[in-house]
Amino acid sequence: MSVFRRASVVAAAVAVASGCALLVDLDGLSGGAPDPTSDANAPDADARDAAADAADPLVTAHGSGKDGPLEVVSPVVVNGYAAVAAIAPAGTRVLTVESVGEMTVGAAVIVWQTAGLSPPTPGEDAPIKPEADSPLGRYTFARVVSIDASKVTLDRALPFGVLASGAQLVRVPEHTDVTVKAGGALVAKPWDGRSGGIVAMLASGTLTNDGAIHADGVGFRGGPGFGQIGYVEKCADLSGPVDGGFSARGEGLATAAFVPDASAPGAIGGSGNVANGGGGGDCHNAGGGGGGNGGQGGRGGVSFDNDRVVGGHGGAQIAAGLAERLWLGGGGGAGHGDDDPDESLGVGGAGGGVVFVSAGAVAGGGELRAEGAAGATAIINGGGGGGAGGSVWVAVDGTLTCGRVSARGGAGGASPSTSASGLRFGPGGGGAGGRVRVSSRGGACPLDAAGGEGGLCAIDGGARSARGASAGAVGVLE
Repeated sequence: MSVFRRASVVAAAVAVASGCALLVDLDGLSGGAPDPTSDANAPDADARDAAADAADPLVTAHGSGKDGPLEVVSPVVVNGYAAVAAIAPAGTRVLTVESVGEMTVGAAVIVWQTAGLSPPTPGEDAPIKPEADSPLGRYTFARVVSIDASKVTLDRALPFGVLASGAQLVRVPEHTDVTVKAGGALVAKPWDGRSGGIVAMLASGTLTNDGAIHADGVGFRGGPGFGQIGYVEKCADLSGPVDGGFSARGEGLATAAFVPDASAPGAIGGSGNVANGGGGGDCHNAGGGGGGNGGQGGRGGVSFDNDRVVGGHGGAQIAAGLAERLWLGGGGGAGHGDDDPDESLGVGGAGGGVVFVSAGAVAGGGELRAEGAAGATAIINGGGGGGAGGSVWVAVDGTLTCGRVSARGGAGGASPSTSASGLRFGPGGGGAGGRVRVSSRGGACPLDAAGGEGGLCAIDGGARSARGASAGAVGVLE
């Protein structure tokens, strides 16, 4: 079955944010919004929140439009990001953040538990299915009502608790009409382990996109390369020291297991994936595994020594949709490198981030993308695994037209040889496709959540072989 389809979805009312619907049935408000300050109408916190939702243009009309029109002629980051620094229980309105520099009073924000999964056993590849009460991936909209030092107070209670690690506050602009010219782009700050990875926009009018709105390669980070000095072979475990031949894994929901610097003392890697992060290729010169999201990542190619099946395992699938949870694509694992730290190393590709757009209408021929990055090509080393596609959520009250909406996985890195001696190295596995969710009252737009192809090994332009590297699985069109 093709991974492309045409979006022509009629949706009179679409609820998208947990605890706070972004679009609601306006007919239900014809009797007038209740007074959120009245004790009679709001006897408890839940009732006050419902009243605030009903009266708030953030909820009912794709934002207030208070930021006016916007024209974009070059790539620009329009969001602000603040990492949450302390646990906050459900029902609270106050968040402690690391820095409030990009937050402003009156701003619309998304509270999002981006990561924070306890690291599972390496090599567990069953789909990740968050429990109903788990905050993992959950998000909700609110407004900032006050800022005091590192404390940000919101206008409504959180419908879920957030963890001290992996949660962030994202400032979202509220424009009227938005025009993205050819060559212009709305982009995201890359995820750095604490915040970033998402581009979000509210437009009460029409968003005309002839450029791009994308979060390509800004999701969970790919496994860093490491040049093993000396000949090491016969590694076979799912986990072990990077300097002992076990390459770095890609990052996933269990960010505590990610090693940003593979040369750091005590760094741990291995072919076993951790959550949706792809596993690293084991020695000698096996390929890294692709990251996971809407599907499972592809397996990395076999080793140089005796074609052992020790390529990185693909990152696990995340089996939960975008209506209540948003997901970054998993990073690809690094391919195994040896002999010389200066050689071309198979660094894993970063996963795709998140694109979230809510607008009155979307027009133009531009693209909305959250694609995974390709794994790096490695010369006489194992290729890097591709990053998984991220998530794209487009909610339009009117019609939607565009060139493409895509959450494709990144391709696995190739592993060509500089010699015609018959040497063979392990290419990287492809990243899985991500998730795409689109709602509109009409229009057409191609949707794509294909997995990335596995890398290939070629010798001086000769025959090309996957050597066990596989493509990432197709993602989900919701």
